[in-house]
Amino acid sequence: MLRRTAVSLLVTSFGWAALCAPATARDLDYQGWGARVGATSSPGMPVLGAHFDLGEVADRIHLVPALELGLRSDTTVLTLVLPLLYVWGDTDALSDNARFYVGGGAVLNALDAEGSRARGEDFEVAPVIVFGLEVRGGLESPFLEGSFSTGDAYSRKLVIGWRFRRY
Repeated sequence: MLRRTAVSLLVTSFGWAALCAPATARDLDYQGWGARVGATSSPGMPVLGAHFDLGEVADRIHLVPALELGLRSDTTVLTLVLPLLYVWGDTDALSDNARFYVGGGAVLNALDAEGSRARGEDFEVAPVIVFGLEVRGGLESPFLEGSFSTGDAYSRKLVIGWRFRRY
């Protein structure tokens, strides 16, 4: 467990460093926020949360962290998702009907499950792959997003949500 967490953190750190190197030419800027709700599998649990669009790190690559809470009768998971998302289409025009995006990064999971503290599994870092579709509608946009992770908290997640843009 510790070795997998260390490797995941190392790979994620190098990936972020490589992708963020061009960020000196761009300004990260708060673009908006959104609400999300969904479900995970393995284990199955409902998830609710919020995300923040912090702008472009590089051309068409957005930093969109999310904070999510998963609840089940014997498990509570608080997750910080830190993905970099590549967005297809004209990201500046609000007239597009839809935008597809895909990306990856890391999830930081804080687990509170029966017996998890005894096994030393109350916190983990794992890689995540994210993909989605956003329907453009002016300053407000619904979206559908899926993700895969190798963490112990969940392996697959599907969420729907709404984005609210600043301008």
